[in-house]
Amino acid sequence: MIKKNRIQVVNSFNLLFLLFNSFFVFCFNEKAVAQAENDSLYLKSLQIKATFWEDRDLDSSNYYSKFQVREAIRLKRNHFISTAFNQLACNAKRAGKSDSAFYFFNKAEELAKPFGIRGAYPSIVYNRAQLYRITNQLDKAINDLKQVVQLDIERQDFNLLSGTLNELGNCMIAYDQVA
Repeated sequence: MIKKNRIQVVNSFNLLFLLFNSFFVFCFNEKAVAQAENDSLYLKSLQIKATFWEDRDLDSSNYYSKFQVREAIRLKRNHFISTAFNQLACNAKRAGKSDSAFYFFNKAEELAKPFGIRGAYPSIVYNRAQLYRITNQLDKAINDLKQVVQLDIERQDFNLLSGTLNELGNCMIAYDQVA
């Protein structure tokens, strides 16, 4: 009889221990998920501010983009680092600094590749293709735009596909006129 009670006590203790640990893990995970969501919203707000200021004041846009890079590095969020580098590249392209723009596009592409077609990668390649077009490197622009067309088809994003095909057609016409 004592042996049976001892087993019941041990089983009761194990059950309580499992319940306590489950509650602790659930609360911890819930807090971690909530914190990750807050971090994403915070970084997204910086990205929106940088994009907002792009047409109005490049210095402000650069400020928010650089701030987003620092915060994303601190929070270890490569996706947001790549989008900030993409924004910095677009700002450099607008300012006429093509060397800086190529540098930032390459950094953004390097960080965005692991996220694949669902991340910022197609946008980065498209923006870089526009820079190639501006700098009269039409063969590279055509190659990048063909890659974006393929990515748009894989994502089944037909709204963006029409704009990409239009840009590709413009580059091909310009390439034929140069050749």
